[in-house]
Amino acid sequence: MPGSLEAAAEEVAAITVTGHGTASGRPDIATLRIGVETRADSAAEALAENSEAAGRLIAALRASGVPERLIQTQGFAVHPVYGSKSSYGREADGFQVSNNVVARIEDLGGLGALLDRVVQDGANRIDQLAFGIADPAPLEAEARRAAVAEARLAAETIAEAAGLALGPIREIRAGGGGRPMPQAAARFAAESSSAVPIQGGELALQAEVTVVWELRAPE
Repeated sequence: MPGSLEAAAEEVAAITVTGHGTASGRPDIATLRIGVETRADSAAEALAENSEAAGRLIAALRASGVPERLIQTQGFAVHPVYGSKSSYGREADGFQVSNNVVARIEDLGGLGALLDRVVQDGANRIDQLAFGIADPAPLEAEARRAAVAEARLAAETIAEAAGLALGPIREIRAGGGGRPMPQAAARFAAESSSAVPIQGGELALQAEVTVVWELRAPE
């Protein structure tokens, strides 16, 4: 734990200590990036196949309980496909179309079944599955309290070892809180035997606080 003791004839001695705190919680939302990729001899054929499969994918998300407002297209592309040799001066061997959507999942208990369903109904790309916490404010507050407590304990220990005591707080600086990070895994209940096994685990949120205390002679 970094700490520094500063004293000058004109100023009151002070100690600066940085504390870190962590708070953990179960995720209650997930962000799913999923899509459809098709390939055909012509761009029109690839687009038609992709549109049909993407329509089934979105319908499967809606049927699984994901509201329309939580489904967003975030990538669409049409491009030629060339053979293994250089594409310079060659005609395309075919065309590829990709359509990616991002969905926010609020029913984690049904996530495994949802994944199984969207793959059966057209999705052939799952690019990302990230867990999160819809309202991280309570965990942020808990982590900050833990950081302040750690800083105070360290400051008291150092001051006592120096034959001094803590006085009033002169300054508090809060560091940037970290984004929730995954910890130990815990399985969510699956809704059917064919559901994809998914583990959401816990997310840990960290906080950093730097506190400056004045030092005084012990009473």
